[in-house]
Amino acid sequence: MENELVQLYDDKDPKVRYQLLCTLGLLHSDAAESAKQFILLKDVEDKWIQIAALASSPGKEWALMEKVRRSPANVQSEGRQLFFINTGAVIGLSRQEDAMQQIIRTAAVSVPKNDAWWKAALLEGLIKGLSVEGFTKNKFGNEKMMLLALFKADTDPTLRRSSLRLLQALGISEIPNQTEELKSAKDIAIDQKADPQFREDAILLLSLMPGKSNENILANLISPTEPENVQKIAVRTFIHESGPKACNIVLAAWKQLTPGVRDEAMDQFMESTDNMQVLLNAVQRGEVQPSTIGWRRMVDLMNNEDPGIREKSRKLLASVTENRDEAYKKYEPVLKMNGDAVKGYIVFQKNCAVCHQVGGISGISYGPDLASIRNREAQFILADIINPNRSIADGFENWTITLPDGKKEKGIISNETPSAITLKDAGGKEKTIQRSQVKSLESDKTSAMPPGLESNISIPEMADLLAYLKKGK
Repeated sequence: MENELVQLYDDKDPKVRYQLLCTLGLLHSDAAESAKQFILLKDVEDKWIQIAALASSPGKEWALMEKVRRSPANVQSEGRQLFFINTGAVIGLSRQEDAMQQIIRTAAVSVPKNDAWWKAALLEGLIKGLSVEGFTKNKFGNEKMMLLALFKADTDPTLRRSSLRLLQALGISEIPNQTEELKSAKDIAIDQKADPQFREDAILLLSLMPGKSNENILANLISPTEPENVQKIAVRTFIHESGPKACNIVLAAWKQLTPGVRDEAMDQFMESTDNMQVLLNAVQRGEVQPSTIGWRRMVDLMNNEDPGIREKSRKLLASVTENRDEAYKKYEPVLKMNGDAVKGYIVFQKNCAVCHQVGGISGISYGPDLASIRNREAQFILADIINPNRSIADGFENWTITLPDGKKEKGIISNETPSAITLKDAGGKEKTIQRSQVKSLESDKTSAMPPGLESNISIPEMADLLAYLKKGK
């Protein structure tokens, strides 16, 4: 039977080859291994073939990777890049320390340069695999020094960035601060003549060795004279290291920050309740306009689990939150108006598309698809917009997962497996959490869309929005 199965390795039907690859995982003969390698090399661009090959060869991922990378056909492509990422992720997830060391040592050999793409992909996969809890960081001292040695101007930028990201995942607490790379990072970060990508990597390296000596450097980099990406990574690093102190310094320079830098700063303001408090104080003083915060973040603030943040946000960011009846009466005249569906689409894109789609298009799939309400009477659609808590659609409850370290993840449950839960946030991003890491799981009693957000929509715009939602085109 085994011989008959193995003979199907070159079948013309890709579905047959895929099923054979899954089945060969149960066989361990040389012929079965050869057949698996043949199918992988033939169909390596297919992500399902990649997954089947790796799943059918537990503990042999490195050998499979070597077969692919030594193949004369191994030229950079999206499919092959995904294979190396998947390989690194499986090795990292299964904690194969010998193979992990091999990945790092192989990546640290910086020549030939045309190999940098797959080396970087392996490192990115390893980062992905190590992101799951349970890895002890104080390992691989020699390999960390090899990764650090890739911080130089002539290293391929993609490989250099991936090496630093892996160092971030592994931690560098045991590496002396006086290494040549760490000493040079400060000089490179402030050198406006240096390559911008190299400067960004220098700031990333500074973030791995936090200390007050970096605060002045990072604060000075938040300036319109600097490239946007340099400013963004400086803002991210500065606020992550120094919290509210950095937030206040960033806000002092708010008028001269471009939209991209402001957006990065807003993401960092949302990282802690202390940072959020600084942001809300700035809104209260009129230094930051609520529209700058963005709809998704406004939703998070007005539904925050901290009562002080939640109440202050609703007071500052929504003109009417207490009396929904009054709000409904204010907008009730729109029910007798003839709205313009074309203009309503623009209103939808500005105010609703961050969480909703209509017929599977035109937005982010987070809340219910609003094509489902097309046949409802306009008065009930308006009522749900004004008071979203009156009817929360099944399957769209907001959930909070508390992790063992106290960190909380929020969103709707987009997928469940026996071993994991996947949450989707208001921006459409998904995060999978292993059930073993769930300390507690609770559903919110309120909608992810808080009351009061209709204040961003004028009465004519509301009429247009209702017309669009009723037509859905």
